[in-house]
Amino acid sequence: MKIIKSIFGSLLLLPLYCLDMYQIAAQEISQDKCDSIFMSALRDELLRSMEELEDDEAGKPFFISYSMLNGVMTSSEAVLGALTESTSMDIGDWYLRLMMGSYERNDENFVDPLSVSDAPNRLQIACPVEPDYWSIRKAFWWNTDNVFRSAVKNYKNKLQAIKEFPLDAETDTLPDYTKAKAITISLPGSIITPTRQQTDNLVKNLSAVFRNVDGIHRSAVSVTAISSTVYMVNTEGSAVRMPLNLCVATIRVQVKTGEEEILSDNLRFIAPLITDLPPVDSMKQAALRLGEYLLLLIDADKSREEYNGPVLLFSQASSKAFLSGLFGEETNLIASREPLVYNMKKSMVSRDKIPFESKLDKRIISKDLSVTALPRMKYFDSIYLMGNTRVDGEGIIPPEKIILVQNGILKGLLNNRIPTPKIKASNGHYRIGVRLGGFLFQDAPSVIKITTSVTYNHADLKKQLIDMAKEKGLEYAYILKPLINSADYSPLCYYRFNILTGEEQLVKPLLLTPVSINDLNKRIALSNILFASNTLFGSISQYGGSFRDGIPVSMIVPDALLLEEANLKTSSGSSGYGMPELE
Repeated sequence: MKIIKSIFGSLLLLPLYCLDMYQIAAQEISQDKCDSIFMSALRDELLRSMEELEDDEAGKPFFISYSMLNGVMTSSEAVLGALTESTSMDIGDWYLRLMMGSYERNDENFVDPLSVSDAPNRLQIACPVEPDYWSIRKAFWWNTDNVFRSAVKNYKNKLQAIKEFPLDAETDTLPDYTKAKAITISLPGSIITPTRQQTDNLVKNLSAVFRNVDGIHRSAVSVTAISSTVYMVNTEGSAVRMPLNLCVATIRVQVKTGEEEILSDNLRFIAPLITDLPPVDSMKQAALRLGEYLLLLIDADKSREEYNGPVLLFSQASSKAFLSGLFGEETNLIASREPLVYNMKKSMVSRDKIPFESKLDKRIISKDLSVTALPRMKYFDSIYLMGNTRVDGEGIIPPEKIILVQNGILKGLLNNRIPTPKIKASNGHYRIGVRLGGFLFQDAPSVIKITTSVTYNHADLKKQLIDMAKEKGLEYAYILKPLINSADYSPLCYYRFNILTGEEQLVKPLLLTPVSINDLNKRIALSNILFASNTLFGSISQYGGSFRDGIPVSMIVPDALLLEEANLKTSSGSSGYGMPELE
């Protein structure tokens, strides 16, 4: 895929003094005027590129897409009520995609290990953070020229490779990219920037709760808020304007045992805007509970051996298990097309990977489970679903409902505009996410709902846990519960469950091996209560570390999941997912 984007968003170290007005040369420019300037610059430069870019052999590009982000990032951090960091900066980012050839055959979906692209070594121009028409055009002009040269080179190499090693009939007739109807979407919402005073006060307020808590070795609270607008245009005639917002509040705590062992973990809350975070008093109580929990772990028993057996997961633990099992790296419900590889001039082959779509209409998980994508669903039980998607990064409007798995049988996959042998058209899941200083584009789920034909209450699930443990000759099993249900990331409390007495004993955390799709194809049982949560998908961010990047994803799942077989490894340091110590 020939995509070039900036490594870091362009940052202007000046505070923004108003919510949806820009200060330029002592003039105030309204958000509507800014929108007009940004869109006009992108459209005009797109037209110029299509008219003037041409190679004697490869011809003109047949497709170009420009995307631009403009906004503000505000960040604050505090320790014990004292501010240690406070910044607010304008941010800009760009992303472009240019293809040579045609929809049927283009420069993408091809890898030549012998051809080293020089595009990454060329100087890239950062995207302006001000509504400066000519500066925006200059940035995209320069960056487009770099991408054009690289795309031409790859396209010629691909045609030569195919000439040398003709493709099989199925691959030869499969288009490299699908056409899409032009859309025009302008979603409401101005850049709503929290003032530095807001973020400063929040982190000072939250971090101050640890002033009088004995036993805390180190603690810190940080808040990062990104409020931005994304603009997209392409040569098919599509034009999109939409807000992209994310606020992340992270509470980090360390305690030290008598043996100088560090126990650490985090709490993280995410929301579109700072005003959408849980109430301050609620987050304060959560912070105190995190400290109390880690102090309890100092004297808690530590498991000396791995555990393999039944595990009962609650709330976020259930949600993360389904997210890992259905959308993990090895096998997932996202269609992917392995590119052709020009194998050291010996052959032309697809990368050696069996596509998951070969399992369409076959059972892949428990026959009691069904999985549905609801990308345009905004709320569930009064909870705002951050994974909802009106339009994706390729200008595709997703449908209301996509059936992925029905009674355990694979019925469909999430996909982008690169067709695969069995998945021919996009269903709008080339998602737009957020990173520090800019945006990112990635295939990812949106709103995923898990339902089951057979449900149990929590008491019945514990009885089944006991039965499964007895079948394996075990004296105990494990129950995993999140410390704070309302957090996007929360430590998992590990309870050793005595199957004879029913006692639940808190123990030092182990490491839950990521749940796979095979685990969901074994004997499982689910609760009769649905639980909705938001998380960041696609990076270390989903495991609770300091925010770096991620795609907002929403999961609606039964609030308890009983797995017949799970693996818990011995751990030290943090609880839940093995995050590193607080820096």
